[in-house]
Amino acid sequence: MSKLSVIRSISNYYTISLIVYSALLSLLLSMGYLVTPVLFASLSSKLAGFIAGFLFSISGYILVVTLLLLMVWRLSVRRVAFSVIFDSISLLLMGILLWLVAPWMAEIKAKYPKGLDDTAADWSLFASLHGVYQLGYLIVIIMLILSIFKTLKVMKA
Repeated sequence: MSKLSVIRSISNYYTISLIVYSALLSLLLSMGYLVTPVLFASLSSKLAGFIAGFLFSISGYILVVTLLLLMVWRLSVRRVAFSVIFDSISLLLMGILLWLVAPWMAEIKAKYPKGLDDTAADWSLFASLHGVYQLGYLIVIIMLILSIFKTLKVMKA
């Protein structure tokens, strides 16, 4: 069996995509709901926020690159669309979070070298952006869950 036939195999694509979606889901869930709370419980909020922001950035880029590779592979096996909508929403939201919301939050935090707290003038804007980030992050997680279920459904058919 040649490498090209392995790549063009539809069953291999579904199997690998299921593994990829599961790995990305695990990454985002562990970052958002395990690692970050531990950081904030054990470090100063400024340091914890810096580390969490850095880790969220890394996991966001991993998600973007991996989903783009999966979409290219989907084209090579000529599977147009069972979860392209979920992947597209995930890519769009993660792009907005990485390249618009996160830099804006970093810019606000940079104005406060001693740390941003609820007495700061920019606190309400920062808190709003943080809420937007959390909502976008949660929607990406939901899109990954839907992709997993859709992939399982297609594999069973």
